[in-house]
Amino acid sequence: MEIKKWWKEAIIYQVYPRSFQDSNGDGTGDLNGITQRLDYIKDLGANAIWICPMYKSPWSDYGYDISDYYKVSEAFGTNEDLYRLIAKAKEKGIRILLDLVINHTSDEHEWFQKALANPKSKYRDYYFFKKGANGKPPNNWRSYFGGSAWEPVPNEKNMFYLHAFTTKMPDLNWENEEMKQELYKMINWWVEKGVSGFRIDAIMNIKKTMLAGDAQKDGSDGLVAIDKYIINQPGIQDLLFDLKKNTFAKHDIMTVAEAAVPDDELENFIGNDGFFNMVFDFRAADIDVPETGEWFLPTNWTVNELRDALLTAQTSVQKMGWGATYFENHDQNRSINKYFSRNKEDISEVTKKMLATILLGFRGTPVIFEGEEIGMENIELASIDEYEDVATHNQYNNGLASKLDEKPYLISFPIVAEIIHEHLCNGMLHYMQDSQLRHLGYQLIQIIK
Repeated sequence: MEIKKWWKEAIIYQVYPRSFQDSNGDGTGDLNGITQRLDYIKDLGANAIWICPMYKSPWSDYGYDISDYYKVSEAFGTNEDLYRLIAKAKEKGIRILLDLVINHTSDEHEWFQKALANPKSKYRDYYFFKKGANGKPPNNWRSYFGGSAWEPVPNEKNMFYLHAFTTKMPDLNWENEEMKQELYKMINWWVEKGVSGFRIDAIMNIKKTMLAGDAQKDGSDGLVAIDKYIINQPGIQDLLFDLKKNTFAKHDIMTVAEAAVPDDELENFIGNDGFFNMVFDFRAADIDVPETGEWFLPTNWTVNELRDALLTAQTSVQKMGWGATYFENHDQNRSINKYFSRNKEDISEVTKKMLATILLGFRGTPVIFEGEEIGMENIELASIDEYEDVATHNQYNNGLASKLDEKPYLISFPIVAEIIHEHLCNGMLHYMQDSQLRHLGYQLIQIIK
């Protein structure tokens, strides 16, 4: 007989702390703001809160560049503020989940600073430092955000470090046992502080198949996409098993991974003995993103394709585990804009309720991004300079440079901006709004619970 897990009956409310609730009037949302809104979240029907990174960070990538895993960013408050939030939430029957970013750190993390300062330091092997030749990187990997994935080390000739994301986010070396144990200690420490689970960021990137030289280029920049060599590589399951054994398996917590897992491997990830409780399925959320990742050229998807993506995600998970269902998060544009951008006259309270009904009607643990419950839409800014997101700037620049003679609609900012407006990572850009709408279709939470 299967033991019922609490996370199978959870309704998760995702909070991006910077944009949720400002408690002290400094213009930035904070942890005390979340505490102030616990009754709102409880009244909605949610009983778990996933908080995006609130750790100390130089903020080069919205907090996903962590410089100290043990400290709360001063912008959001103090560690004591977080402990108070955990305690107050528990009193109201709400669990707190944290974002776990362990593929990389900030370049301002103590480990990386020590690695830079001393080539013979043990911390060099916490990351990937490799020799190039004649000023060229070790290989021609392209980072997710464009450009070489290798950054020159200051004052060291032909020495480079690896960053799959920005230059400010060096990748950790998961082959280093001491580094892994440091991460495990940190994870267990947060559970001891009362955290009830984690959303695990970019976890499919932790195993690298390192190249000694260049691969066949796939673009005019002479580079090749890094994902071919660092996503779901042979040996990653050994690392994930070790992670689970030393951390998650020791506690009654919930884990949901940002992991695009092939259907034939799902059982290893979310089965009875899987590495995680749940994974996020990207099929519906990324239906407008072409295989090239150039979301400034969105796909011409159909309603039937969206239906198939949703149903396939459901049926593949049902065979061996439990899913985390969602339409929006900090990496996505607002779902009402995503799915109704072609016919904007269809954006209404009715269609917003329809999306809520679909989400809550699926089998799985629903994840609601802040503002989704009141039907928030994308914001539209006047200039590309007003967008802070690194990926948005990269997509915008790539759009402007993408064969303008063949795609004249990409010539000016207003046109590219319209595409960006509909497809950017919009959820991080603006504060929660007050609304007269009564939680739209999310009133259904009270029914399904």
